[in-house]
Amino acid sequence: NADHPTMIDFVYVSHVERMLASAAFWKGLDLRSPQMKKRFPGVNAWLEAFEKRECYLAFKSDYYTHVMDIPPQYGPGYDGGFEDKRVEFAKSITGRDGKSWNLPLSFDDELQPLYNGPPLPLCVLEAAGITGDNGKKEDTYQKADPE
Repeated sequence: NADHPTMIDFVYVSHVERMLASAAFWKGLDLRSPQMKKRFPGVNAWLEAFEKRECYLAFKSDYYTHVMDIPPQYGPGYDGGFEDKRVEFAKSITGRDGKSWNLPLSFDDELQPLYNGPPLPLCVLEAAGITGDNGKKEDTYQKADPE
């Protein structure tokens, strides 16, 4: 009942990230959708707890990287499952849907929320002298100048 992740949590979270990307890309199954959050509340609560930690956000990967890295490591993925969603999710992950890779990129993407909050760990923003739009800790950074 620790209030922080253990070593085994950090070992497994990258594997769960790969599972989420693989299920969406090859099977059309979004395991973080509202429907799946009800079905698998423990997994989603565990991931949401991780996403509140800057130390995790600093190395969290994205779905595109996972689905492109998995075949050389483990062998090819095989399409199948929920066909209509599989095609939609695959296009979103690879930027071929005409909207998911438009700049500026959203950090609260429906399929793969990279961050639910600032676009970088707060310590990086603070070190660069970047403040939130409203000067609050739980703030947005939409107006921040990327330069």
